Order: sequence, then structure tokens, then C-alpha cells
Amino acid sequence: MSGHLKILSITQKPCFYFGLKTILENFESTANFELVEATSVEAAYGSINTRGVDGILVDVSRPGIDPDECLRLARTIARRYPILVISAYDQPYIVKQAFECNIAGYLLSSAPPSDIAQAVAKIAAGENYLDPALVPRLVGKGHRAPGKHDPMSVVDEAIRVTKREVDVLKRIAYGFSAKEIARDLELSQKSVETYKARGAAKLNLQSRADIVRFAHDVGWFVTAH
Repeated sequence: MSGHLKILSITQKPCFYFGLKTILENFESTANFELVEATSVEAAYGSINTRGVDGILVDVSRPGIDPDECLRLARTIARRYPILVISAYDQPYIVKQAFECNIAGYLLSSAPPSDIAQAVAKIAAGENYLDPALVPRLVGKGHRAPGKHDPMSVVDEAIRVTKREVDVLKRIAYGFSAKEIARDLELSQKSVETYKARGAAKLNLQSRADIVRFAHDVGWFVTAH
């Protein structure tokens, strides 16, 4: 992206601001972005009203900006400005709550510089972004970032997949029969089929092959097959 864009960074930590500034300057996709700092939500409103911005980055890693204040800010302005939340929180309910406030993206503060630059470039271009590392956390414990599945296309439904549904789908992906799963989880075969149907419907998986591909993409397999 070659245009000059003004990005507002809301953080109470100077090291976060200067680190972010350095990252954006060192990637071609964000080299022309101007980073403006605000140390509070109140100051952010002032910058938005007086200077104008093209995108907003919010640091809600601890200690720092109050997440609840940031969500209130998001509810107020997210329809006018794309907001990328950079957070230490990976709990599904927090991620879901943030997206319900119409934010454009959610990135973990532990993300590598390349992911940070990519996330900023995407939200500035009007696209959504979800840290790939969050997808296994949302749909069950995993070990690798997703492949073909677009995280944004599954996050809403994935958050609502229950642990028991994940347990059943994982075993199906590994090739277990309904009878074997029932024995392993101490369920009836009818219950296994019910959990399979519910979980697959939430994730839009139509067949066993779809379940296997999804399991591979979100890291349910410890090793590649």
C-alpha cells in the first residue's frame, strides 16, 4: 500500500508505541503510515476529532489501557474508523466481545513483527484480521496456525462449539468410529452422533473429509499427516 495513512496508537506504554513505530517503518506495506500516539481513551477522542485518523490500534495488554474503556470507544467509533485491538488476552469470550463491538481486527501482543505489519495493513485497507494463533484457542487446543480456513469465517461459530463437540470431532478426524468414540468418552452412540452433527453444523463441515481438513488446518493433529 503506497498511500500515506495516519494510524492512531492508544497505549500507556512508550515502549509499545516506539516498537510499533519501528515495525511499521520496516515493512513495505506500512512504511508510509504515520503513527500518532494517544496515552488514554480521552486523548484518543481528541486526536480523532482534531487531527483525523485512518485507523486505530488499541493496546489492551496488561498493565495498560482498561479493556472496558476500549470496548466503549469501539462501540462509539468503529463504524467510522477501523480498529485493531492488540491484546494479551486470548480468552474466547473476550475476543468475541471485541468483535461484537465491530472492531476490524484482533492481534495477540506476542505476535511477530511481520504479523503486526500485516494486520495493520489489512485493517487500513478495509479488511478484517484475526491472529491465526487464536483459532486453535477458539476451537480447541492446537499446535499450528490454520491453513486454508479463513479465521474470520469461522470465529463466530467456532467460539460456540462446545468442548464435548470438539472432543467428538477430533476423534472423528483421527478415524475413530462412533462406537469407539462412545466407549472412549463414555457416551451412547446416539449422543456421539448428536455432538458430531451439532459441531459440524456450527463449523459448516459437510463430511468426514471436511472434518479431517479442518482438524489439519486448525492444528488438532500434533504432527502433520
